[in-house]
Amino acid sequence: MNKIEERLLALVTSIALMVPINAYAQDSFVPCRRFGHLQDCIAVPLAEKAEDTKAKQFQAPVAAKSRIYIVRPYLQEQKKKSNLLIDGQAITEIAPMTYVVLDVKPGVHRITLNTHDNTELQLDLEAGKVYYIQYKLTVWFETVTGHLTLLDEKKGKSQVLESKRVRSTNEILAK
Repeated sequence: MNKIEERLLALVTSIALMVPINAYAQDSFVPCRRFGHLQDCIAVPLAEKAEDTKAKQFQAPVAAKSRIYIVRPYLQEQKKKSNLLIDGQAITEIAPMTYVVLDVKPGVHRITLNTHDNTELQLDLEAGKVYYIQYKLTVWFETVTGHLTLLDEKKGKSQVLESKRVRSTNEILAK
């Protein structure tokens, strides 16, 4: 085999090895409405439909944990992802009309979402309780501001039910 054939074989082999990895890691598009029509807006790591359905049953967290639902229920900044961090650790990305559910140890936690700038909320979570947090973006001319708000159970459930679940790296928090 000459050098050109060896390089070609190496290239083909590396591409063949990458295809299954990329297919598994590929994000799913979240639909949004533009000019009255549904279209794919932005890709985030959506959870399986069964996981989404299970999370929407709103069961109590496992013993000695707190459950947090963080929802981005509105369509502002449709083509922008928001990075979610808990206590400085990256958890996932959320998009308009998506949510994430996390089981965490009780205690004080700092929730940070970043779309254009950091928006933070610090909460003291109690074991066995469920919390609902809304992330809303406000657009005023060229300025986008994020707001995190603790919601009551009724409003929180309503917003989660209208959204799709994203995957998270929740195992980081369970340690």
